[in-house]
Amino acid sequence: MLNTLEQERRYVKFQTRYFKNLDMISILDKEMVLMGYNIAVASTDGVNIDKHFGASNSFFIIKVNDDETYENLGERLVEKNQKSNGNCSSYLSKHSCGNINPKIQRKIETISDCRCLLCSRCGPGSEKQLGKNNISVFGINMKLDETLKTIIRYYKRSDEHKSLKGVKRQKMNSF
Repeated sequence: MLNTLEQERRYVKFQTRYFKNLDMISILDKEMVLMGYNIAVASTDGVNIDKHFGASNSFFIIKVNDDETYENLGERLVEKNQKSNGNCSSYLSKHSCGNINPKIQRKIETISDCRCLLCSRCGPGSEKQLGKNNISVFGINMKLDETLKTIIRYYKRSDEHKSLKGVKRQKMNSF
């Protein structure tokens, strides 16, 4: 069970992602910004990023730690019987009101705690809904380990508001 200070830190971590100037944030808050995050991966084997978001019935979840290490938390299945109502009463619907395919909605709910999604392809409607739920989409056909190193470096530099010029450029698929 989390104590109140830890709950507050996690809340502040979420809030401080959107500050443009980290100098405005206290030292304690800077530590919270650097807490870990999750990455969802659409993959058939957990080694290659080779599945389309729409064709995925499961996602591998990767936990990225503060020290830029990562661990595979395992495969998370999309629940087929999960109830998703079309009105604006659920958390997801509050952020993405409108007509959304229930299958896509269930997939987004499954990875709602992730910062980004790595997949081979993603349709424009799905990408829009993921964006509304603060999940970035990277369309990539590569080995997972190579991609994770680049993504982790990208987010580290982005969170510290440093130039992204040094991030290794790799050929990525466009949608």
